[in-house]
Amino acid sequence: MFDLRRFLVPLTLSLCACSSTTTPSGGPSDAAPDTTAPDAAVADAAVGDAAVADSAVADAGLPAYPAGPYGLRQGDVFPLLVLKGYRGGVAPFGDVSTNEYYDPSGARGIRAVHLTVQGSWCSPCLAFEKIRVGFSVNAPTAYATKGVRFVTALMQGPTFNPAKQADLDAWLVRTPSTFDLLADPEDADAGVRARTIWDVDGGANTGNTAIPTSYAIDPRTMKIVSLETGFDDKATSISGIDTLLLKNP
Repeated sequence: MFDLRRFLVPLTLSLCACSSTTTPSGGPSDAAPDTTAPDAAVADAAVGDAAVADSAVADAGLPAYPAGPYGLRQGDVFPLLVLKGYRGGVAPFGDVSTNEYYDPSGARGIRAVHLTVQGSWCSPCLAFEKIRVGFSVNAPTAYATKGVRFVTALMQGPTFNPAKQADLDAWLVRTPSTFDLLADPEDADAGVRARTIWDVDGGANTGNTAIPTSYAIDPRTMKIVSLETGFDDKATSISGIDTLLLKNP
C-alpha cells in the first residue's frame, strides 16, 4: 500500500503561508522545527508502490487508477494514496483512497478535486480552511453544489506530531465542514516522524517548503492542473477550479 508517511508533499512559499525556514512578506508564518529529513530516494521509491495500492482499491470496485508518471508538480498524475480519515467530515474513521476521486467518465458527478495540505499548528492554514468552506457553500461560487470534492490532508497536529484521529476531531471543531478530512498515518517510522509530508528533501524536487499547499486535480485524469501555496485572502474564487468546471461540464 502506498504510504503517505514516505512521500513528499510539495510546499512552496506564497502570500499567507507557514514555512519551515522563512517568513513570508505577504502574511503570517509559523516556524516548524528543523529536523533531519530522510533520503529523497525513499519518496521516489514510494511512488512506485502506487501499483500495490491500485490493485487493492480495484478490488473494491473502483476504476483502475491512471498510470503515472506520478508526482506533485503541475501536469503530474497525483499519487494514489490510502489515508485514514473521515469522508464528508463524519464518522466512521477509516481508510480513504485518492482513487475515490477518480471519475474518468463523469458518471459519479465529480467535476473537480481541491486537495489542501494543512497543519493544525499553522494559523494561516486555519484561516484558509475557513475561506475554503465559504467558497464551497456560499454564492456565487458554491462549489460543493457543482461537483467539486474538497479534501483536507492534515499532516501535523499542534506540536508538529504526525496528525492523529484526535487532531482531526479538534480540527473539525474549529472549522466544521463536509470536506473529506484525512490524516498522515499515526506513528510514522522513527526515521521520518518529524517530516512526513512536510519537506522530506528540503524542497529539492519541487522547491516547496510551506503550507497550506493546494492542488486542483482533474478527476478525469487525476492530473494536477494547478498548484498553489499560501492563499490570497482577497481572491473571489479558488485557483484552477473554475477552469476544471468549464472543462468537465
